[in-house]
Amino acid sequence: MQEKKKEYLKAKMEELETNNKMKNIRDFRRGISDFKKGYQLGTTIVKDEKGDMFADSNSVSARWRKYFFQLLNVHGVNVIRQTKYTQQNH
Repeated sequence: MQEKKKEYLKAKMEELETNNKMKNIRDFRRGISDFKKGYQLGTTIVKDEKGDMFADSNSVSARWRKYFFQLLNVHGVNVIRQTKYTQQNH
């Protein structure tokens, strides 16, 4: 985690320097504000079907995989309507 913090600080300093050189005042001020807040480790928390929450990366990945599988693999569709598209010349 210490290494991530160093990478974050270095990237922020480079971003501030670039915005200052480019006279990009809005992003420069926003960057200073973010820099004052400090490094904040992001945590992803996901709920399963039962509503239980978890944050470990393996469980989160598995939950997203299952969610999209269910979302994109629709079973039991009996009627598929086909629409014929014709190209019209103007």
